[in-house]
Amino acid sequence: MERISFFCDTAELSLMQVTDLHLALRYPLKRFFLHKLARLVKTEDPQLLINSGDFFCRRKITSPVPIIRLFDHYIGTYVPWTFAWGNHDLEIGRKGREDRLFEKVEKALLRSNHCLYAKSSIPRPSSTGGDAFTGGNFVIEIFQRGEEKPSWQIFILNSGRKQHITKEVSAAMEEEICRYERSVPGICFFHRPIKETDKAMKRGFFKGAGGERADCGNENGRLHAELKDLGTIKACFYGHDHVNNFFFRKNGIAYVYGRKTLPFAYGSSSLSNLDRSRQKDPRTIAWGFLMIKLPLSQKAFQEAPAIEITSILENRETEYRWQVPLKGTQRKAETFEEMNITMTC
Repeated sequence: MERISFFCDTAELSLMQVTDLHLALRYPLKRFFLHKLARLVKTEDPQLLINSGDFFCRRKITSPVPIIRLFDHYIGTYVPWTFAWGNHDLEIGRKGREDRLFEKVEKALLRSNHCLYAKSSIPRPSSTGGDAFTGGNFVIEIFQRGEEKPSWQIFILNSGRKQHITKEVSAAMEEEICRYERSVPGICFFHRPIKETDKAMKRGFFKGAGGERADCGNENGRLHAELKDLGTIKACFYGHDHVNNFFFRKNGIAYVYGRKTLPFAYGSSSLSNLDRSRQKDPRTIAWGFLMIKLPLSQKAFQEAPAIEITSILENRETEYRWQVPLKGTQRKAETFEEMNITMTC
């Protein structure tokens, strides 16, 4: 698996997750809302932004490449960013031409001035169409400047159109984790939720907004077992379902829905139009983003041994705040950690 090194001079790392932007060239207000998002980025001041998929809509290849440039211009000016492929991002070309078109988009990502992205050399499974493309699986290693071992491994993963993260990718993750003898904590960003999310919703073991069923594609529960067996993964962040923004834990791993970002596609709206939008679709929520803080220094790990997660709306109001403890969370007999259901959509 390809590696990208990211160096910090701070005791904590501040991340911003945006997801499901669904940008297309034909949208007349895209620059207005990207400018608004840029102001929020400038105010929140993250050190790294993760775009966790469905970056662009199902359009011709003439749309994604300019959208990447536009995003890099508005957002990359203030913060380095990275990208995990979503299912709609994989619907960019005609059947039989996917390889050439994906290569074109990857080149645009690699040429962006502020984007951290790596092609994947992991063998492709015997799939077709978007699921045959397994590019964009890589790890960003977070170093405190002067240290030889990273403080965190951040895995950026391609969850495909339906098949989800492959066994080959899980094996490549294990190789990276074993380089440090399973001593470096990790988090993952991908687009589509896993099967455990659907189970948590049905049992009511989550905190936050649950406005629609979890669409896990063809993932059958294999992935949680593989992530648990890796032994270092503390949290996974994803999107895909626009009116879900919640948190749950199982076997010491936190699973977190990101907040749908920008008011394009179903399920989200600006606060100024929220009441009117809800008349058409009661599930509609205000758009926003997640802020995630990771401890980096030894002192930070000792004083605040937790991942801090905040769901923030476009007006900078806090919607939810969660903490993921980093010590004493892995119990052999643990299943779901019970949580009271909170329906706020």
